[in-house]
Amino acid sequence: MAQGRNETSQESVNAILLALSEQDIIDIDLMTHYLHRLKEEWVEGGAREQVLRLLGSNEGRSQSVAIRVLTKLVTDADLEYLEDFVTDPTISDVPKLSLAPILKALNSEMADDGLFEYLNDGAGAIRQMQSHLLELAGKNMLGVETILNDFRGMPEDRQLGFINWLGNTSDPRAAYVLVPLLDLTTYKIVAAVIEALEALGGIAVTHTVPALRRFLGFTYNRQLKDLARATLERLTVQLMLEPEELTLMEKRGALCQYEARVSPLDSTGNQLIMLSWLRPDHMLQGVNPLINASSGLRDCYSIDEVSLEQWEALLQDFKTHGYNSLKVSFDYARALAMEAYGQKKRVRGYLPLSYSLWRPQIEGYDSREKKKKLISSLVAVKPLPLTQLDPTYAMNGEALLNLPEFTFWFYDPLDRIVPYITRYMAMFPSNYNVAQPERVQLSHAQEQELARCLDQLVEEALPDLIDVHWRLSYESLLRRQAAFFQQTGRDDIAQVIQGVAAALHPESSLPLRQQIFPRALLRLSLKHGPLRLMLEALRSEKAIVPFTD
Repeated sequence: MAQGRNETSQESVNAILLALSEQDIIDIDLMTHYLHRLKEEWVEGGAREQVLRLLGSNEGRSQSVAIRVLTKLVTDADLEYLEDFVTDPTISDVPKLSLAPILKALNSEMADDGLFEYLNDGAGAIRQMQSHLLELAGKNMLGVETILNDFRGMPEDRQLGFINWLGNTSDPRAAYVLVPLLDLTTYKIVAAVIEALEALGGIAVTHTVPALRRFLGFTYNRQLKDLARATLERLTVQLMLEPEELTLMEKRGALCQYEARVSPLDSTGNQLIMLSWLRPDHMLQGVNPLINASSGLRDCYSIDEVSLEQWEALLQDFKTHGYNSLKVSFDYARALAMEAYGQKKRVRGYLPLSYSLWRPQIEGYDSREKKKKLISSLVAVKPLPLTQLDPTYAMNGEALLNLPEFTFWFYDPLDRIVPYITRYMAMFPSNYNVAQPERVQLSHAQEQELARCLDQLVEEALPDLIDVHWRLSYESLLRRQAAFFQQTGRDDIAQVIQGVAAALHPESSLPLRQQIFPRALLRLSLKHGPLRLMLEALRSEKAIVPFTD
C-alpha cells in the first residue's frame, strides 16, 4: 500500500511541475492549490527531490520554475539538501548560482562568495549568468522586473558593480534594466546609472536619450540634474542628433493604448488599476498598480505576452477575488497611478521598481505642471460649496451602500469599532452563532428586540466613532468614489455621493444625527463585524503567497 501511495504522489508532483513549466499564466486559486499540494508532498512524496532535479536540468524554463517553487516553499529544514546540491560536482554551475538568494535568506555559509569554491568554472558561470540576464531583459517586461527585484536585494557595492557591468556590455538590452533605476533615490546609484547610460552610447540611443530627457523633467536633485544634462549634451553632440529626432524617439517608444480599467474604492481607500498596451505582435503587455488613497502606491504587477483571451480571463480572475473593475479613460487611470506614486515618493516610502519600469508608458513626457493639472481634475470631484448643500442628498446615503461599488464599505479602522461589535454579538442568544445565522432561527420578537438594541448601539457609537478626523477621511474617500462614478458614466449617482460627502464635512451645517450615511454605515459595520473579525484573524495567519508567471 505504501508503494502505491508513493507512485500516486510522484505522478501528482510530476503533473504539477509539468503544468507550471508549460503554462504562462495560471489562475491564482489553481496556483495556490499547486503550492499546497507540493508542500504536502515535499518530503514523503518526493516533491523536494523532484524540484531539485528540475533545477539541475539544462532547460532554462524548468530551472526558473524550480527556483520559484523553492523560493515559496523552502525552510531551514531544507538547507542541508540545498547545500548538498551545491557541492555536487555533477551539477552545472548556473543552477548553483541561481540558488544564491535562497541560500542567503537561509543564512547559509555558502551564500555569496562561499558558493564559488564549489563551481567548476566560476568565471565561465558568471559570464553565462550575465548572458542569461541580458536574454531575460530582452525577452519581455517580466524578465526585466525579475532582474530589478533581484537588484533591490543586493548590497550597494554589488549594485554599483552590476550597473557598471551593464554599462560596459555594449548590448542595447542593458538599457531596459538601467532606465528604471533612474527612479532610485540614492545619489551614488543614480549617478552610476547615468554614467552607464552614457557608456552604452549610440547602441541604445532610442532608450538612453529619451530616459535622460525625462529624468531632467522629474528630478529635484540639482547635482544629478547637472550630471544628466551634461551627459545628454555630450550624447547629442557625439551622435549628431537634431531636436526633431529627439522628439521622434519619444514618440517611437510609445505603444498603442489598449484598455484601462479601475476598481471602485473600498472603505480603506484601496483601488486596483489595470493598464494595457497593444504590442506590434498583437499581444498585450501592461501593469496593475495597487494603490491606496492615503498611503499611495502599495504594489505593482506586470503582465506581458498576454493574448486578448488571456486578458479577459485575467479580468474574470480579479473579479472572482473581489477586484471588479470597469473600463475608464486612460487619463483617469494614469492620474490615479501618478498621484499614488507621488504620494509614496514624498514620504520616501518603498517604491516598487516595477512601477519605474512602466513609468515612461504611464506618465509619458508630460511636463510636471500638466501632470498636476491632470491629477487635480480627475482623481476626485471638487468639494461641493457648503452653502450649496442640499439636505436631501444626505438623506440618500443609505441607498449608496446597496450599490455593488460600496460592497466593501465599512467603518474603518476596525480596531475602533471592535468594542461595539463585541457588544452587538453579546445581544444574541447563547446558542446563536452570529457567523452562521442560518443554523438558529430567531423569533419575530427576538428580531424586533435585536433591531431596537442595534439602533441604540448605533446612536451611542455615533458621537464616539464619527469624529472630525474620520469625517474628513471619509469625505475625501467619497469624493474619489464620486470621480469613479463620473468616469464610468453615472453622473447622477456621482452627484448624490458628492452631496453626501459635503454633508459629512466637519464644517457642514447639517447636524450629524440628521445624516443617514454615517448611521447606516455603522449599522452595516456592526452587522458584518463578526465576519470581519473572523476574516481578520485568518489574514493574520501565515499563508502561502501564490506566484504567477
